[in-house]
Amino acid sequence: MLEDGTIEYDFYYRERESAVYPALDRRAFVIGRDGVRQHWITDGAFDRTGMSPLETSNLALAPTKLRDNDWNRLRLIVTGDVLELVLNEQSIYRGPIDPASQRTFGLFHWGEQTEARVRNIVWRGDWPKSLPPVDEQELATHELAFLDERLPGLTATFEHDFAEEGLPDGMFDVVGKHSEATVLPDRGARLLVRGAKGYAAGWLSPRLQLHGDFDVQARFADLQTTGPIDSSNGIFLKTVTDDPERTQAGVFRGTLRRPGKHDRQIAQTQFNRDRSGTNVVTFPGETAEESTSGTLRLARRGNLLYCLLAENDSQNFRLIHTEKVASEATIRDGLRLMNSVYSILDGEGTSAVTWQRIAIRAELLTSVP
Repeated sequence: MLEDGTIEYDFYYRERESAVYPALDRRAFVIGRDGVRQHWITDGAFDRTGMSPLETSNLALAPTKLRDNDWNRLRLIVTGDVLELVLNEQSIYRGPIDPASQRTFGLFHWGEQTEARVRNIVWRGDWPKSLPPVDEQELATHELAFLDERLPGLTATFEHDFAEEGLPDGMFDVVGKHSEATVLPDRGARLLVRGAKGYAAGWLSPRLQLHGDFDVQARFADLQTTGPIDSSNGIFLKTVTDDPERTQAGVFRGTLRRPGKHDRQIAQTQFNRDRSGTNVVTFPGETAEESTSGTLRLARRGNLLYCLLAENDSQNFRLIHTEKVASEATIRDGLRLMNSVYSILDGEGTSAVTWQRIAIRAELLTSVP
């Protein structure tokens, strides 16, 4: 109960048979006909405080209107940092809330002594009835505003709708011997990659090189992955730059499967760099993500690359990771809408997605013959 509000409910009381008490965090309020006592809820057999699981201390001792062998109505009211308990329209306790309280509401009873019967729980509060603008919401980040402010200055543009325009010859390459690309009318370009043990990838690549600052958004839908245990399957929006380390930078959405663990749906980034003949791979910025459609985005500003994802049809991007990168142009097929499968064990894996649209803004775009 972070905001002001009231939780009220009916509970049945029968002495020594049926009783249940309100709790805020670990603080339970034991209500009797002679007043209110406090009980600190322990962890039972796992408790380390040394407190007795039956311990109570007096809070407000005065006769109450608690009805035996009947239903009673209780209201728990939070106003600022003050808690009030009202039993059958009688105020029976009013006092401060501990600043360390997590303010989680609960119902408590000693299970070996009584049953708990509760009905008609209602939580009321003076809560907002509409969301504030996105940039004023609690989880909004203002770190990304300058990305959009820079867009008008990126005057070289390329946009392509795969649903309307398909995969015209001479404009896109379909790369990878494990790739199958199909144009679906009114949907987009469906890309499927299959692989067994090891790594397999395929991608659609516009015949363009990106120079200077750039901003690339790739919309996808109908993401589907399969794979054996100990596999990683999904999609990337990736750039490969013509720097000494041949940096590959990608934002990934996919599925991780590991032995003995639940499948994990994630978004993360991946960076591959050639250093002294060794391919160095890092996977920073992992976060839980389950959307099967959305928009992947890579935005380079100077020598910083911002990796983002927007879920479904949202225009609001989540920042997955920021990385210092090279500022050189991309290589010939260095912008990739990629599907990949990877498995340590035997067994086929698949990654299928419908690429719907790509939009590119850059300081300079050059075509590749």
